[in-house]
Amino acid sequence: MSRKTPTDETAAPTQDRATGPQRSFRSGSEGVDRASTGRGAGDRPSRELLQALPVAAYTTDATGTILLFNDAAVALWGRAPERSRRWIGATALSSADGSVLAPEDCPLAVTLRERRPQSRVPLVIGRPDGSQRYVLAHPQLLYGESGAIVGAIDVLVNVSGQARAEAELARAQAAAARHTADIARLHELASIRVTAPPAPREALLHVVRILVDLHGADFGLLSLFDPEAGSLREAASVGLDAAALALVGNIAPLRGVGACGTSFTERRRVIVSDVDEDPACEGLREAAQTIGFRAVHSTPLFSRDGEILGVLSVHFRRPRTPSPREVEFADICARAAADTVASIRERHGVQESTRRKDAFLATLAHELRNPLAAMRYSLDVLGSEVAPPVAAAAHDALDRQLSQIVRLVDDLLDVGRIASGRIELRRELVDLVHVLRDAIETGAPWLDPTDHALALPTAPVLVDGDPIRLAQAFGSLLAGTDGAFVGARADVELTVEGDHAVTRVRLHDAATTAAAVPRTVQRPHGGPGVGLGVARRLIELHGGTITTLAEEPHSLEFEVRLPLSAGRHPYAEEAATDPPSPHPRRLRVVVADDNEDAAAALEVLLGLMGHEVHVAHDGVEAIELADRVKPDAIVLDIGMPRLSGLDACREIRSHAWSDHAVIVALTGWGQAEDLRRSFDAGFDHHMVKPCDRASLTALLERGRR
Repeated sequence: MSRKTPTDETAAPTQDRATGPQRSFRSGSEGVDRASTGRGAGDRPSRELLQALPVAAYTTDATGTILLFNDAAVALWGRAPERSRRWIGATALSSADGSVLAPEDCPLAVTLRERRPQSRVPLVIGRPDGSQRYVLAHPQLLYGESGAIVGAIDVLVNVSGQARAEAELARAQAAAARHTADIARLHELASIRVTAPPAPREALLHVVRILVDLHGADFGLLSLFDPEAGSLREAASVGLDAAALALVGNIAPLRGVGACGTSFTERRRVIVSDVDEDPACEGLREAAQTIGFRAVHSTPLFSRDGEILGVLSVHFRRPRTPSPREVEFADICARAAADTVASIRERHGVQESTRRKDAFLATLAHELRNPLAAMRYSLDVLGSEVAPPVAAAAHDALDRQLSQIVRLVDDLLDVGRIASGRIELRRELVDLVHVLRDAIETGAPWLDPTDHALALPTAPVLVDGDPIRLAQAFGSLLAGTDGAFVGARADVELTVEGDHAVTRVRLHDAATTAAAVPRTVQRPHGGPGVGLGVARRLIELHGGTITTLAEEPHSLEFEVRLPLSAGRHPYAEEAATDPPSPHPRRLRVVVADDNEDAAAALEVLLGLMGHEVHVAHDGVEAIELADRVKPDAIVLDIGMPRLSGLDACREIRSHAWSDHAVIVALTGWGQAEDLRRSFDAGFDHHMVKPCDRASLTALLERGRR
C-alpha cells in the first residue's frame, strides 16, 4: 500500500536503475530487476516506504550506484538521475561555504567509504535551471542479513526557506555592521570639522581615508587649487605613490583634463564608471593604465560663500558606479574637507596677519626713526651757535626729513584705500619724462641731487594716467631704500619697448661707488619699505607692473612697465589750478587749534605773509573770537576740546556775517568720509596736516567755494 506525498511542480517520474523508466512509486509498479539490487533494497516494501517519506530520499548499492529514489528527491534535484549515476542525483553540489564538491566527495560517498553514518551535513544542490536548494543530508548505511554493508540511504531535508532567512539575517547583520562603521567614520568627520588636527595635511588626509573606506575604493586624492600656479595640486592622497602623483598630483583645471579637472572647471560631480569605455576620458587612459585604475568619482569642494576650492576624488581598480549612498558620503566628505580647508586658512591667516602686522610695524618704526633722528639732530644744530651755512644746511635737512615723514603718512593712508579699492584715478595724457624728472628733483630729497644718471628720451613718452598718482608711485619707489641710502645714487632709464614704456630704476649706496668702506644696511624684516607696496598697486591700477630685478645690501633695482597711450583720454580734465598772486591781499584770519605750538607757528607764518591773525585753542573760544573779529578767513582744527571744529563751523555759518568768510579745515583726518563731514558742516576747503604755505595761501585767496 502506498500513499501520496506532497511534491513540487518539478517532480519527474520515479525510476529505478535496474529496469529503466518505471511508473512512480505511487503507481504501485512491481517491475524490478532483483539481480541488480542489493538485498533488502529492491523489495516492494522498501520502495513503498521510501516513497512514503515526506522528504527527499534515495538508496544506493555498496558501490554508491543509485538504486531507488522517491518523487521528493526528483523535485529537489530538478530532474531524475540518469542510469548508473553514483552517490548523488543533483546536477551540481557544493558545501555550505560555497566550495564545489565532486560526487565522490558527497556525504553519502564519504559514509560508504569511511563506513560511518552522518547527520545534518549542510549542502547546496545546484539544479538544471540554475537555481539552488539548501539541504541537510543524513546518509546512513544499509546492512544485509549477514550484517555486511549492502548499500546506503540518504535523506535530504530541504531547508532552503530557513537558509534564505538565515542568509537574509546575515546580510542584514552585515549591512547593520557597515552602517555602524559608516556612522563611526562620519562621526570622525564631524570631529574633524569641529577641531581640525594641528597639521593641515593630516587633517585633510584623514578626510580622504574616510572617503576611501566608505567607498571601498583603492585610491583617494584631494586636490586644492593653487591660484599662483593656476593648477590643482595634491593636498592629501591615499594609495598613490610618487610616480602616480607625478601624473595626477598637479594638473591644469581644464575641461576634459581627467575627471578632476573637469569637475573643477564645470563645478559639478563627475563619475567615470569605466575609463576604457568613456569617450571623454581618452586623455586620461594612459595615466589610468599606469596607475592602475578603471573608474573615478570626483566631487568639487566649495567654501561656504560659494568659492570653489578643489576636488575630492576616489579611484577604483575595476569598473564601478557609486551607489546613491556613496554619492551622499562623497558630498559629506567634500563638505568636511572644505570646512577643514577654511579652518586651516583662517588659522593660517590669523598667524600670517600677526606676522605681517609685526613686520609692518617694525618696518614703519624703522622708516620713521631715520627722518626723526635727522630732525632731532638738525634741531640741536639750530639751537647752537653755528655759522649761517651750517644753520641753512640744518634747515634744509629738516625740510627734507619732514617731507619724508609726510610721504610715509600718505603711504599709510593709501595702503588702506588701495587695498579696499577706494582709490580713484583722474586720467589724462601724461608725459612720463616729466613725471620721472620731477620725482628725482623734488620727490626724493634724500637722494644725492648731484649724482644721478638719468637716461630719459628727448621726445615725450605719453601714458594714460593720473599724474599725481604716478608721481606718488615713482616717489615711493625711489623711497624704497627705507632711508638707508642717505646720499644714494639713482640711475633712472626710460625706454619704449613695443607698446609699453619701460622704466628701470637702480638705487645704490654712493659709498660703494667711491670705493669707500661699505655701509651695510641691516633690513630686519627684509624687502623695501611700506611705500613699495603702494607704488606697486598704483602702477597696477594704471595697467602696469613693477618687477624687482635685484635686491642687495647696497642696492635695489626695479623695472616698471606702463602701457603707452594711444591718444588723449576721453575723460581727461584740463588743468585748472591758478598760481597764487605774488601780492596777496591782507586778510583778517582766525586760527583755532588745541596744539598751541602748531597754532603759534601758523600765526607767525600768516603774519609774515602780511595777514592780521587772531588765535583760539578750542571750539567755543573760536566761535566767540570769530563773532567779535568778523574775519575774512577762518582756519579750524577738527579735533578740539569743548567743541569740535565741525560743530564750531556749523555755529559760525549760522551768523549772517560768515557769508563772505572762507573757512578751511586744517586737520590730521584725511579720509574720504572726513572730507564729506567737513563739507556737510559748512567748510569751504579741507587740508590735511601738515600743509605747505603756498597751498594754504592759494586757498585763502581763492575764497569760498
